[in-house]
Amino acid sequence: MCLPLDDGICDPDCDIDVDPNCALDITNITNLSQTGTVIILEAKIKNFLNQTINQISWNINNGEINESSTINFTLQSQEDIFIYHQYNYSTGGNYTIVFMIENGTLMDSEELNLTIS
Repeated sequence: MCLPLDDGICDPDCDIDVDPNCALDITNITNLSQTGTVIILEAKIKNFLNQTINQISWNINNGEINESSTINFTLQSQEDIFIYHQYNYSTGGNYTIVFMIENGTLMDSEELNLTIS
């Protein structure tokens, strides 16, 4: 069975035909910058399949709002893409950010905990 590695990154040697969970993967979500209540996040998405994945959409819940992509994208085999999200929180606190991608068949989600001061 194909399982993500301990760091949350999928094993590119797994058998996708047996377990498609690693086919479309958020390999990394990072807080690139934080100034006061303003953050900039970066999410890296990768297609581990040996074929194109079409109609990929994203959704982010940053603890205050929920935003979704307005234009879907396509990833070629082994291609990756970066998605950036900037937000100004209304108040400090602890927030759990949930980032999700899907194309109707495949999906992945990752969480990131942030403290905004």
